[in-house]
Amino acid sequence: MASPPDYFAMESIQKSPLEFARTERKIVIVLLVLLGIIGLLHTRSRTAQHLSFPSLQIFIQARPSLFLNYQSRSRTLDMVFIPKLPSTPDPVSMLTQKLLGDYAYLFCSMNLMGTSYSPDQIVRAIKHNPPRVGKILLELRRQNPALSWYDLLLMIWETLHLSPKNIRPAWFPENAEQMLPLTQRLRGGVSSRTPSQPVTMEILNGSGKTKLAQELTRFLRNQGIDVVYTGNYKSLVPHTQLLDRSGNWESAESVKSLLNLQEIEIWTQIDLQRLVDVSLILGTDFGTYPTYAKIEGDLKP
Repeated sequence: MASPPDYFAMESIQKSPLEFARTERKIVIVLLVLLGIIGLLHTRSRTAQHLSFPSLQIFIQARPSLFLNYQSRSRTLDMVFIPKLPSTPDPVSMLTQKLLGDYAYLFCSMNLMGTSYSPDQIVRAIKHNPPRVGKILLELRRQNPALSWYDLLLMIWETLHLSPKNIRPAWFPENAEQMLPLTQRLRGGVSSRTPSQPVTMEILNGSGKTKLAQELTRFLRNQGIDVVYTGNYKSLVPHTQLLDRSGNWESAESVKSLLNLQEIEIWTQIDLQRLVDVSLILGTDFGTYPTYAKIEGDLKP
């Protein structure tokens, strides 16, 4: 005998689309409210406002001091290390103006004068240690009460999307003439170098291995690099160094790629008197790099 239809089940089935539509409307309302709150926070955020500028600057007073210049459109971070602050009433504003002039949009500053650190360590931390960066940003917010938690989240978001390849450490130039190439880069200027121009460089041997600089010169010239000078460095050095001398970061990157020196950090240390784009200082560790195996046979007497 057939069982009577379950009218209660039929009623619930008929009501479920209506209930589903109500649930959808609630979700849409909640999302719209959240978007409205985020929009309001965004319009009031100092970080959001400064990210709309050509670049955003943060100055950290420490030993050494550090000037950070972030270009949001290209997601590029320049880190300029300053060994000693000048004895002026407002060294932060003075150095910021020296580096960027009218393009300066100093976002905020932080005082860590009781802190000493290795520039190499801080570069590696910013590239590969997000928790360390998070601690720095928390301290930045603590010293700048005008920054909201939304500002902090925006800065963390930008940091997480920053490629290590777009982090460029540099030393503060010694004089105004050598400041110009770095200033142009901080302003987001286009390099004056054309693709047809060969990269010029010097190779200084501090490895203790005879003929290494000469054989490396031959290797690089075959790759289209114009090695204009080869000689010995003033002393033995433990670590190979690759220095950008003209502010054309891409030139140093091309040499790094050709020599497969992936673990070496490029540093900008402007020195226009050397008349080269790149300086390569060979350290005693150069024998551990793949390129050494390619030329090792030519080094034997």
